[in-house]
Order: sequence, then structure tokens, then C-alpha cells
Amino acid sequence: MKLALKILFNFQLSIFQLIGFAPFKIKILEKNNITFKCTQIYKCYNLILILFLITINIYILPHVFVNLYNEKETILSRLLGLVLSYSLTAVIIIICLLYVFQQRKFIKIINQFIEVDLTLNKLKNIYKLDDQSTKFMFITIFNLFFCSSVIICEIFLNEQFHVSFFLYLYQFLVSSFYVIQYAILLTIIEKKFKSINGTFLKLEDSIAAQHPIENIRKYIIYKMCIVEIIVLKRSHTKLFSLCSEIANFYSFGMLFIIPFIIISMIINIYELLIPIITFYVFPNLMLRRVNQFSWMAMVLFPTLMVAMVASQIEDQMKKTGNIVQKILQECSMSPEIRRELKIFSLELLHRDFQFTAYNIIPVDCTILRTIFGAVATYLIIFIQFQADDGK
Repeated sequence: MKLALKILFNFQLSIFQLIGFAPFKIKILEKNNITFKCTQIYKCYNLILILFLITINIYILPHVFVNLYNEKETILSRLLGLVLSYSLTAVIIIICLLYVFQQRKFIKIINQFIEVDLTLNKLKNIYKLDDQSTKFMFITIFNLFFCSSVIICEIFLNEQFHVSFFLYLYQFLVSSFYVIQYAILLTIIEKKFKSINGTFLKLEDSIAAQHPIENIRKYIIYKMCIVEIIVLKRSHTKLFSLCSEIANFYSFGMLFIIPFIIISMIINIYELLIPIITFYVFPNLMLRRVNQFSWMAMVLFPTLMVAMVASQIEDQMKKTGNIVQKILQECSMSPEIRRELKIFSLELLHRDFQFTAYNIIPVDCTILRTIFGAVATYLIIFIQFQADDGK
């Protein structure tokens, strides 16, 4: 299991580095600890990648209408596809530039995960890290499967795959991995919040055990509880700050990628309905069906994972306050411990956080209602325009 996880992690990291989303090098320290360092090589690589994307898209443009579209597609769908492709290319280029200019900020965020881990690992008696490797493998494997399915289908469906790949496929693949990276980081944060809440629940037993035992042991447990409460408070505060930093870092990409997801869903659902609406049977119809479902899964799955994990983090934040209140109400404790918990409880009351893209689009489960509502609304409008265009 550990070997498979390591291979999968290295493979996913290699993909992030290939598309310019991992601008760092990993340095191994003492006691198997690691840290992430800035490197100029990946900055240069990202700039070369951006120049390559600009050049290849300028070269492809004259071939678009001649070689890519079939005769059954209307002018509106061609124009929409072209605008979608080049707009998303511009977004991907800007995201790559953000990784270049905000390299230190991104690396600082990742290193803070390690700092929180090191801090929490000091609580060896009661702190136990929840195993989230299964969730990481689930997210990564399914995303790779959907992306691979789209690539394979496109190879068989498009004679000029090299044109379609750089015209629109590459952009959607990159945006998919961008959102998946966001989901992976949120998964790590969720694990930390779960561990902190679990530690507070175990701490409740330690606090309750102070009174019926002898004074010396009671004093040891008392000091241990004070230290652990302070460590947990600081870790929770740092995680809360990390949530805000990560949400801000990915806000630009999510703000523009989500509309592209909606448009892609509309186009693919429409293409699924074309044989029914027009009574036209495309060649390789079954393969086209597989491709369209794979496309929808590829663009929707990463956002679904981000939304689910973000909602779980928000629930864990609220759960911390409930646990602290429960300890205060149900346990007898020393004045010092009660004071620390009351201060922490007041701090939690002022921490109202929601994952958003620049406070415009929510990135928790409420985003699914936004996506599906927009798809249903604009699909009807798109079908009507296509019918008028066909006339």
C-alpha cells in the first residue's frame, strides 16, 4: 500500500511539474523530514512553456475551420468552441504566470503543512494522524482515469489529433489537474482538522481524569493538558489561516475555470442530444458517447472533489467549537484550563469561513447547485439558438 502510494504520489507530482504547477524542489532533512525550496529552473521552464503555448496556438488558428469541424456543426457551435478554446488558453497562461510570480507564496503554503505536522507530532500520547491515503488515491486515480479516457477517445475520433490536442484538449487537461491539486491540498487540511478534533475529544477524558487521582499524577496531567490545549489552539489558528491563503491562491483559476466547466457541460450534453434532435447518426457513435461522458466526468469530477472536501473542512471548523463547548459544560477542570478553553471558544466564534473564488463564487457544495442550474438554463437557450442557426 505504501509503495503504491509513493509511486502514485511521484507520478502525480511529475505531471504537476510537467504542466508547470509544481515550481519547487524537495529537500530531505534530518529524521526523514522534508522541506520545499524555491528553484529558478521551474520558473524558466514555466516561461518557456508559456511561449510554446502561444506559438503553437498561433500556428493552429488557420487550420481550425478547415480541418477540425464537421459539416453538421453550425456556425454558432464553431464560434463558441473557438472562443472557449482560446479563452481557456489565456487563463492557463495566466495561471502559469501566477505560479512563477507567486512561487514563494505557494512554497510557503506547502511548508506550513509540514510545520503543522511537526507541531502536532509533539502530542505523541494522544495525537493520532488519520489515514487519508485512500482518499488521495481515490481522487488521483479517478482523475487520471477520466483524463486518459478522453485522450484515448480523441486519438481514435480525430485524424488530426495533434491539432485538437493543443487547440482545446490540453487546456481542459491542465485545468482538471489544477483543480485536482486544489482538492489534494484541501484533503490534507481536512485530515489535520479531523485530527485536532479527535485530540480534543481524547483531551476531554484527560481533563475528567484529574480529580479522582493523587495530587502528583494530577499535576502531571494538568500540565500536559495545558500544553496540549495551547498546541492545538495554535495549530487550529494556523490551519484556519492556511485555508484563507489557499482559497486566495486558487481564486483566480477557479473564478474562470468554473464558467468553462459550465460551457463544456452544455456543449457535451448538446452533442449527446444531436442524434435525437436532428435524426443524424454520426460515425463511431458509441465511441463519441464514451468520449462525451468522459469529457463531462473529466471537467466535473475535480470540482466535485473540491466542493465536497471544502464543505467537510467547514463542518470540521464548526465541530471544533461544539467540542470545546461540550468540554466546558460537562467537565470539571482547573481555572487555568477553563480560561484557555474559554478564550479559544471565543476565538472560534469569530472564525466564520467559507471557501470562495474572490467572494464571488462559492467553492463548497453550494457550487454544484450553481453549476447544474446554469447548465440546465443555458442548455435550453443554446438548443434554441442552434435550431434558429440551422434554419
